[in-house]
Amino acid sequence: MIASGSFDKTVRLWDTILLQKEQACLKGHNLNVSDVCWSNDSTSILSGSYDQTCKLWEIETSRYIHSFECEGFVQCIMFNPADNNVFASGTSRKILTIMDIRKPDNALKFKNDGMINSLYICRDGQNIITGDSNGYLKTWDIRAGSALQSLLNESTKKPISCVAVSKRGHGNDEEPRYMAVNSYDNVIRIYDRGIEPPKTQLKLIHILKGYKNKGWPIKSSYFFGKDYQYSTQRLTYDIYDDSQMDSADHVVYEKDKPLEASLLLATGSADPYAYLYNVGGPEETGELIQRLEGHTDFVYAVDFHPFEPILASCSADCIIKIWAPNAKGKKKG
Repeated sequence: MIASGSFDKTVRLWDTILLQKEQACLKGHNLNVSDVCWSNDSTSILSGSYDQTCKLWEIETSRYIHSFECEGFVQCIMFNPADNNVFASGTSRKILTIMDIRKPDNALKFKNDGMINSLYICRDGQNIITGDSNGYLKTWDIRAGSALQSLLNESTKKPISCVAVSKRGHGNDEEPRYMAVNSYDNVIRIYDRGIEPPKTQLKLIHILKGYKNKGWPIKSSYFFGKDYQYSTQRLTYDIYDDSQMDSADHVVYEKDKPLEASLLLATGSADPYAYLYNVGGPEETGELIQRLEGHTDFVYAVDFHPFEPILASCSADCIIKIWAPNAKGKKKG
């Protein structure tokens, strides 16, 4: 199942396997929905909106549960991976809020010096990484009530639109090691977070170009192959086809293909394409391996399936596309 938020103020649930159509339309927001997030147990969805609220929805019944007031347009949200009752939100008024849905009046609030465009809550539930409109990556300690680290992503202070992290490995709950940062300078920077994040310092290891980000809230997503190991191997295949949600038979792949041994990053773009990069090799070897064609307008966001090499992309053309591996493994020319 896929959840989407829209400029039409709704949250929609999509069945991508059996009926392959819209399963529910959740109405309640008064302005466009900027972000959606699944709960840790996948029984509910949280939506953030420019109406300055976050709303909680029950999946099984498509029922509205509760609305939480926020200060400013909600830019980003995420459930605490260590506590399904707690979520964080970042807003246009530079406020990072940590809220317990059982006690919404006792929310913790941290003041930033820029709009918070993206956030990630670490696995321990005690640290939050934010990307803001001033181009800074900050690590916040919830217990200390302050930012522990602050890193300028690039020298001209272009806004950050997305912070995405990879897995450490399948079935591994350790804190992810690699982090991708989309910026308005049309560059994605890949950071190595070290062996003990978030305590260790970030190290820039890849600079990815070729996509467009300037002025738009473009998002990216990692795929961590189950057989991936750090190596010098590079992909040489056009590996994705657009299944257009038309057949579950498209979501198949061969285990001996290089895909399952790869670390990939997909990103949307301020053009009608999604882009796929190989980021699994040594420093400075990150490279564009495929441009996914099929949309007719800006691609705002992409998201990989949690375990399978299946990618969803959403666009200003009002279409969600599902991309599946190309079983033929056709070589690039």
